[in-house]
Amino acid sequence: MCGQIDTQQFGGIKGRSTAHALTSMLHLWSEVLDCGDSVRILFVEYCKAFYCIDYTLLINKLISFGISNFIVKWIYSFLYERKQRIKLNNSFSDWITLKGSMPQGTWLGSLTFIAFIIDLIAQCPCHKFIDNVTLTEILKNNTPSATKEITDELIKWSHDNKMLINCNKTKELIIGNAKLNNTPYLEIDGKLIRRVSEYKIRGLQLSNNLYWNCNIDLICNKISSYLYFLKLFKRSGLPIEDLHYVYITVFDPCWSMHALSGITTLPLH
Repeated sequence: MCGQIDTQQFGGIKGRSTAHALTSMLHLWSEVLDCGDSVRILFVEYCKAFYCIDYTLLINKLISFGISNFIVKWIYSFLYERKQRIKLNNSFSDWITLKGSMPQGTWLGSLTFIAFIIDLIAQCPCHKFIDNVTLTEILKNNTPSATKEITDELIKWSHDNKMLINCNKTKELIIGNAKLNNTPYLEIDGKLIRRVSEYKIRGLQLSNNLYWNCNIDLICNKISSYLYFLKLFKRSGLPIEDLHYVYITVFDPCWSMHALSGITTLPLH
């Protein structure tokens, strides 16, 4: 199965990360813009994707990959008749048996989900990060958009695999010189998909001109709010050791998350 992992899947795979996904997408979009064309991007969000997995569909896919029967049976045993309940203080709800869903917080849960979504293939560049799917159509000058056909293919796969697209969170973004008036809006299951000028993806605030201004503003606002709270802690007499602990648990992760976008402040085209 390792050799069959989707090359455009960047989540839950050793040696791949958010930075790799962002770099791949930005490189593609910048190349298209350098050629004088435009890109139409669809950011697809699924409703509680991990909870909608059909075990029968999953097992059949694993078998089709040629995985050994004993491994398939082991995974089936891992998933079959899993129970869960809610604990609030010392009170517990009744146990319920799950009819689907993948256990989150486990390597096997993420890996089996990646296997489930591996056959989601589009007639355009497709970037996946676990359950987040980004479709990119390259818009040539004076060429009509084919995103409607691409979206219909996505809808069919989603229906066949019992996955529900969240139309409220799914957005589209057009970057380049494409005439927006000649590019019709998309609909999924009768719901209009909102076209935006900015979108936040994997911690990066993306704009429709690929300039970094909006992302830098986002970082500065976030850091400013953290500095404000740090000042309040200091004025309240918080010991230096505790202030240091706040810094390493709040500031360091923030800087690391935005490291890729903070390297340069120049536009990419």
